[in-house]
Amino acid sequence: MSTNISGEEFHLKEYECLRRGVDSLQKDTRSLERNVVIAVGITWGYLYEKGTDWWTYLFPVIFGVLGGIRAHGFHKALNRFHTYLKEIETAFDPVGRPQGWEHFRAANKNNTDQLEGGVVFWICLTIATVSVLLMKCFKAF
Repeated sequence: MSTNISGEEFHLKEYECLRRGVDSLQKDTRSLERNVVIAVGITWGYLYEKGTDWWTYLFPVIFGVLGGIRAHGFHKALNRFHTYLKEIETAFDPVGRPQGWEHFRAANKNNTDQLEGGVVFWICLTIATVSVLLMKCFKAF
């Protein structure tokens, strides 16, 4: 089966699809953060209500750690997308005019704000879950 699509058209369509993929991954990252916080909160509420053993407070820690690992995977995938999209932008405009969002991101010094916010979120969540576990271990509540 042959098509009459040129290489340029292919790359433009691919670029559009990859940009949608980047947007989707970013939404998934935010959803993951929200869902892990909900899971940790519900679990803490249940455990506090039932007065269970200290080791059951490991579950929120596990949720936080697994969520952080998943978020790290999302970040690595986003970096691959960004690198490839930047290559496509370069191929379509090597003249030196504004080349697109990925080149702007690379040149902008504040392009790590979202990453730093995510890292801070996962660190704070991990500290909170481990702190509650330790308080339960030492009978603080």
